[in-house]
Amino acid sequence: MADEVKDRTGPLSELQHKMIRSLLAGKTHAETGAEHSKGATHTSNIVSAAVAKMGCRRTGQALGHYATHLAYLEAADLLVAAKTQDPVYVAGILRERADRLLPQ
Repeated sequence: MADEVKDRTGPLSELQHKMIRSLLAGKTHAETGAEHSKGATHTSNIVSAAVAKMGCRRTGQALGHYATHLAYLEAADLLVAAKTQDPVYVAGILRERADRLLPQ
């Protein structure tokens, strides 16, 4: 098992993925840690290692990268599921979803 605090290279551990997703959902480090029976400081250390693994300097930057990663995966899944659909229609769906994420 990977050491979620010390390992600063390689792929994210399952716990690191879960914690990053929790932070993306708007939870604090304390709330995220409580979900995984970890203290806020330990959670911060785990997240810090994940941030380093992602080649980022700040948690906010890593969250942005992770959210983009998830968006690309979702877009790929949508394209596969809609392979018989018109590409302009699929692009419209993606734009609509993107518009919902930011205030107009």
